[in-house]
Amino acid sequence: MNFALPLLAVSALGYLAAGAGIQRSIYLKSQKSFPKWRKALWASFGLHTTALVVYSSISGTLPVNSLNETFAPLAWFIMLLYLLLGERWSVEVTGAVAAPAAFAMTGFSVFALWQGQPSTQAGPGVVIHVLANVLGFASFFLASFCAILYFVQAKLLKKKQLDGIFRALPPLGTLDNVSYRLVWAGFPALVVGIASGLFIKGGQWSWGTQEIVVVATSIFYTAYLHARVAGWQGKRLNSILLVASVFAIASFLLPGSHQ
Repeated sequence: MNFALPLLAVSALGYLAAGAGIQRSIYLKSQKSFPKWRKALWASFGLHTTALVVYSSISGTLPVNSLNETFAPLAWFIMLLYLLLGERWSVEVTGAVAAPAAFAMTGFSVFALWQGQPSTQAGPGVVIHVLANVLGFASFFLASFCAILYFVQAKLLKKKQLDGIFRALPPLGTLDNVSYRLVWAGFPALVVGIASGLFIKGGQWSWGTQEIVVVATSIFYTAYLHARVAGWQGKRLNSILLVASVFAIASFLLPGSHQ
């Protein structure tokens, strides 16, 4: 057994505890304990980072050779983006979902890596391709959650029911801006992922299901960015983002997207 797996398991439990703590703080309408849970997330993230380094040192490659393996770096990128940008962009409340999601992905990766066959060494092209895709999907994941929060808050404001735990939600304008910044961060990674995938395949493009979904994903995110630059905001803009997110999830889960 790779000695990185226990570290990965402990980091997953840390994400779960911190996520529950953030949710409890939101429920109690108090954000005073957020710094404590942020420190817990940083500690878990440190263990997660150490686990990936140890795993790569022992196996000779990053866990990027299959879909199951990529959940470990995906959770790592999600937490990195949240820890670096959540407080700065005033969306720390997204930790209530980002942390549990990181727990689920990291926990799943522990079982996948434990039961799976040892990874074969991935070439530089494959590593770049997978890591670029994973970074893009991590950015899109957080952006889509901000879009969902936008619709939830807009509906509650319309009904004048924004009370209780929902008072902790960021303003609509903040959610709009953060989604836009996250998509801008993820879009170049998506382009690199597509370009490196073409390189791996020797420049040959085939119109299979996966390729069609990837193209649709690119089109919708491009449309979202153009609409935002054109001045679109609010529900119309976030509707495009949610549709793009569905295609992004599909392209991530389709076989062959991580090879």
